[in-house]
Amino acid sequence: MKIAAVVILAITLTTGCATTPPPYQESWGTYVEAYGTFCMQGMRVSPEEAGKLEAQLKSSPTDIDTRALLIGYYQRGVFNDPPRAANHIRHLIWAAETQPWSPLLATTCANAHRPNYEPAQWIALSETWARAVKRYGNDPRVLVNAAEFFNSEDLKRALELHERAVKFAPDESSLHNGYANALRDSARRANDPEKTALFRKALKEFEETYRLEYPDLFRPFIKFDIAETAFDLRDLAKARERANELLTGESTQYHGERAHILLARIDTATGDKVSAMSHIRTALSVAAKTDQKYGNPNLDLVKEMIDKQDQAGAIEYLKLCEGLYKNDVWKLKSIQACIRAGKTPEFSDWYCDMGSTPCTSTVMSTP
Repeated sequence: MKIAAVVILAITLTTGCATTPPPYQESWGTYVEAYGTFCMQGMRVSPEEAGKLEAQLKSSPTDIDTRALLIGYYQRGVFNDPPRAANHIRHLIWAAETQPWSPLLATTCANAHRPNYEPAQWIALSETWARAVKRYGNDPRVLVNAAEFFNSEDLKRALELHERAVKFAPDESSLHNGYANALRDSARRANDPEKTALFRKALKEFEETYRLEYPDLFRPFIKFDIAETAFDLRDLAKARERANELLTGESTQYHGERAHILLARIDTATGDKVSAMSHIRTALSVAAKTDQKYGNPNLDLVKEMIDKQDQAGAIEYLKLCEGLYKNDVWKLKSIQACIRAGKTPEFSDWYCDMGSTPCTSTVMSTP
């Protein structure tokens, strides 16, 4: 299925004029997924193979499949390798300039976070996207690709682009899903009353995504988004109902862990410590059996337990996680130590070890 989608789209894109977008096709999200697979393959390319692919592009610059492999290859090291980052953004600028409608540009391999690049490089890409939006402002693919680029730096602009894309293609589930995720991200950064309004719009878009989503394989993922966003809105009844729906049938294998953790968060919010811990234990049991470690340790749950003065429950949860996340035991123990000392852990340190410099857990006194 994925291979067929890639082949069809490759023919469409590589035989057309670079300045004339091919006709919009429904189920565009399927093509995005297919190019995401190409990018992941690119991450496994060797330096020697990358050199050969670069040579191929010189003779066939519109070969978007080869460019996808190279974008995946270079994206792997943009965090700490300036030459690789420069090559990554060079290919992104070419694609945004000549084929801004390509689903390649909606994949995670096309993410371009500003700190990873030289200022002039990032500005060049930003200006390229601004020109693309001006030139192809009625093409939902261009609008959503540009929105994905602006998500990390200008969320307000990204939301406007997502909204325009949905209006041009109201039956495309992937566009609603992108808009919903951008709205939820914006809501989590906002203050009330704007926060509530944004969460409500996000929930509406997730529900529309669910209504339109095909195939059914992806619907449980959207259902979890609905449940989690309902929780963010403190619509605990809807959140509980949708989470429980994920505990039936085949969905349990892939979504049981996250659903049980969300139910633990709901129980924590309502003060039911016993039920919350029961869901935590079940979640970790599902994770151990299926190796589907989606949602643990959930640091939001830890924070919420501390806010509810359930420090003992938070520590027990973190200790239970040690059996599943052996490489992170030192971080789990440091968070426990902070809680025992009556201090609030700096949870952002959990993500600090993505680079080569190890991080330590800092603490701040509670009020």
